[in-house]
Amino acid sequence: FCLITHTMEQHAATTVRLPLRLAAEPYAKRLSDTSVALGLHCHRSKSATHNAGAEYSNSSAEDVELAMLVDDDGIRAFCSSQLIVRSKLLSLILGDGSITRNENGGIEQECESIRAWKKYPLWLLVRTSTGSNAMQWYCYKQGEETAAPATVLPDATTTLAVHDVVCAHLITNSIRMYYAQQILEPSVRGFLSVLEKQFARADLYLFELLQNAVDDGASVVR
Repeated sequence: FCLITHTMEQHAATTVRLPLRLAAEPYAKRLSDTSVALGLHCHRSKSATHNAGAEYSNSSAEDVELAMLVDDDGIRAFCSSQLIVRSKLLSLILGDGSITRNENGGIEQECESIRAWKKYPLWLLVRTSTGSNAMQWYCYKQGEETAAPATVLPDATTTLAVHDVVCAHLITNSIRMYYAQQILEPSVRGFLSVLEKQFARADLYLFELLQNAVDDGASVVR
């Protein structure tokens, strides 16, 4: 298995430049058997540029591409097209979602995931150059704003998997945005028409069942 994963990483590093999510997929398999890479929507804020040394990116948020590594236990690590400081990473991921307010406008207690990502060790997989698919592991140590190159490759025992309402929102939103884009591809539309023909009767096809429910005025399908 390790040999196959290593071969996948070499192949990813030498072929055409891939989106960050696809480039990170071979590295995800090192974390756990069920780990996958999912794309992340970046919140484009007007926050000031962070300056944490020459090796850190000073480019705008529009230039940063993000992904996350997820398994059955939750989010284990994040991926970035550039090396950035922890606060900028969380700002791009959470936007204004890092602060939740109650009915009176007061700030409520932060979710478990946000507290963990702000304070505890956090793993970041970074693309080594703009024209490459090769990636390198970094780690924000506890309480540290900047990430240092990892001396040991992370796995399921060294990464903290976090899962709460914030993580659920990030994961489901990533899946929704992925399929919202994929459904626009002409090849996918053609596949859906072929899929429908695999059912003996039209009323057995899931989309047909949903369409019938909508036609009948249903607002909930159980």
